[in-house]
Amino acid sequence: MLALAGTASSDPACAGAWPLPKGETLVIIPITISKATDGFNSSGKVAPRSSYSKNEVAPYVEYGLTESLTLVGTFAWLRDETDYYGISFRQQGFSRAEAGLRISLGEWRGTRFALQPVIAVHGASAGDDPFASRRGDVDQELDVIAGRSFNIFGIEGFTDTLIGYRHRPAGRPAQLKSDVTLGLKPRDGTMLLVKSENFASVGRSHSAIASPSAAKIGASIVQDVAKPLAVEVGFMQTVAGRNIVRERALKFGLWHRF
Repeated sequence: MLALAGTASSDPACAGAWPLPKGETLVIIPITISKATDGFNSSGKVAPRSSYSKNEVAPYVEYGLTESLTLVGTFAWLRDETDYYGISFRQQGFSRAEAGLRISLGEWRGTRFALQPVIAVHGASAGDDPFASRRGDVDQELDVIAGRSFNIFGIEGFTDTLIGYRHRPAGRPAQLKSDVTLGLKPRDGTMLLVKSENFASVGRSHSAIASPSAAKIGASIVQDVAKPLAVEVGFMQTVAGRNIVRERALKFGLWHRF
């Protein structure tokens, strides 16, 4: 769970390592439409598999409780479908809810650090869920976030790196996460984002679904339309992995800061 602590407005370019100012609220409503017609097998090679499609709406909220403490939360709704040799399996409904705190640890040598504990409750019970979670499963995650801002030739930008460990009980393997975001503001009201999202399973799974891993890359543009409202358009694709579908996704989002 990581979002930018700011919109494409004239605010300094910054991201998850920075706390949201006290009393401010940031709401992002992303809509993701993805599809996969093949996947990565246990050896990491692309192989045919059942066609898979997914639509997800996952509103994300940040609230600046104090100058160094930001509350974060996500509530996701999912609809997915797997076509298994002409037979379709569908599910839709509440997917997951996440709640956490982002604690600012201050700055050291130009890098700002934050600690982010998160609790996630799953609502998915079946389907082609690559994480093999079931309804009622509860995860605990701890993230360390580091961010730097910069200015090159008059263009403001930032880098943001999240390293996290997610404990997943009930016979599910834990996960190591590594997310990197590069942001650039070529002009007032416009922000370009390049993202890399990665995870790997740690430990054995008691599920019949093998432990997955994935590396995804993507890019998007966030554009002010009527301050403080902005829209985001982008894409993301799975470029490597094991035991997981090779998704290609389009992303649309609305940003609003109060």
